[in-house]
Amino acid sequence: MRRIYQLALLIFSIGMLTACGDDDKPTPKPNPPVEEKEPMPDPISEFIWNGLDVYYLWEADVDALQLKSGTEEWKKYLNGYGSEYEELFESLLYIKPDANGSATVDRWSWFIYDWVEQENAFAGISKSFGYEYRLSKYSDSDGVYGYVTYVVPNSPAAEAGVKRGDIFVSVNETDLDVSNYRDLLYGNDSYDLGLADLDVENNIIIPNDNIVTISAIELTENPILLAKTLDINGTKVGYMAYNSFTGTDEFNLALNDSIGRLKNEGATELVLDLRYNGGGSTYTALILASMIDGNHVGEVFNKRKYNDMLQNYYTDKYGESFLEEYFTEKIENWDGEQLASINSLGLSRVFVLTSDWTASASELIINGLRPYMDVVLIGTQTHGKYTFSITVKDFLDNGEVNPKHKYAMQPIVGKSANAEDNTDYGDGFAPDYIREEWDYLGNIKPLGDPEEAFLKAALDVIAGNNPPVEDNMATRSGEQLETIFDSKELKPFGRNMYDDRIDSKFKDLTK
Repeated sequence: MRRIYQLALLIFSIGMLTACGDDDKPTPKPNPPVEEKEPMPDPISEFIWNGLDVYYLWEADVDALQLKSGTEEWKKYLNGYGSEYEELFESLLYIKPDANGSATVDRWSWFIYDWVEQENAFAGISKSFGYEYRLSKYSDSDGVYGYVTYVVPNSPAAEAGVKRGDIFVSVNETDLDVSNYRDLLYGNDSYDLGLADLDVENNIIIPNDNIVTISAIELTENPILLAKTLDINGTKVGYMAYNSFTGTDEFNLALNDSIGRLKNEGATELVLDLRYNGGGSTYTALILASMIDGNHVGEVFNKRKYNDMLQNYYTDKYGESFLEEYFTEKIENWDGEQLASINSLGLSRVFVLTSDWTASASELIINGLRPYMDVVLIGTQTHGKYTFSITVKDFLDNGEVNPKHKYAMQPIVGKSANAEDNTDYGDGFAPDYIREEWDYLGNIKPLGDPEEAFLKAALDVIAGNNPPVEDNMATRSGEQLETIFDSKELKPFGRNMYDDRIDSKFKDLTK
């Protein structure tokens, strides 16, 4: 047995030597290439993606927001934008226009470079000349002219003598045209504004010798431009020009005081002028609606609808009632402390003056009140903004805002529905009586004047008269005058509705 073992061992050894001969030596396999991994994106890029991933209303419709955080594909996507943070933000919105310029679903989200400046804007503080205007174009040239829609009291424009309805055609002795009006009108902090008159008979605009010099200052604009009571054949009619839903405690209380004065003066009808109101705080919209109504305390004014994850999160954490806002009897501060009792007019009808600038929180008033009262609209089609946003900041684990940068976002996070679940007003609300301010160019009356065209239509209805559905005076030129630019577009938050009662510290929210 020993010999057999030795023989077998010898054969095995020879076989091994033969297999390892030089002629049959195997070619070494090359080492596989080392796959280079993407570095982690910078923290600001992560903040942008995380914030939209959690809060954005259309999160489920954006492919890049379906990437898994931390993966190579996710890192590559974020790193692809480098420090172009606004471009990264825009790439995550739904839907970007294609080469043919197709419409976007989200027309309202925006990136914020300085959230401190943004918060000042929400409080009504910005650098301003103190007047707003609209521009149109001459029919036979590229020349541009404008008219003043309103002037802020005690502002530089007011002190210079600028008035609502003033027509202007030049800045610093340079005639306005389609190529220069932006640089001339908002590229300077001070300028000379050249005024003009309208020759109605010949339908031409003629410059006059009136030049006004205006310089911009940091201005806090009271959103209540005017509140007064009119006596129409014994009926007391309240009129309020309200230009922004500025949601500070100070202005919420001022709004309540103004409605209280109208009530004390016996107002049984209200004309709410929202022609120049692009929106603002949803909470301010709620309390204003409660001031107008007063008969449905505790009933639903507004329902908030979020993306699925956020809807479930808020429902689980706060309950179903967190998603609804109810007509109220009191004004509260951020901490829920009562500041005042609501002054309610207890109306069953309200007149709202509108334009294409009437948007977001202004439209929330219309939509939220309609299940409970007759809402009569006078003007032009409203903007059609049924969504709201929040300010998303870069919060650290300690709850403080990251001090290393001031970037933030104002993404659309939800849409509003009324008590009847109507959220379908993306095309805006159509007026019951059509009035277009351009039709009265050269004879635009002051706001609150009973002969001012929009207000007059409301007063005629209240008096039992039968005003024409459309009072169109633009036929004198054979064409409709159109706005090519509205200075309200320069406002830092534009046609926006923001929910200022929601905590935007998303660090505790995960998918």
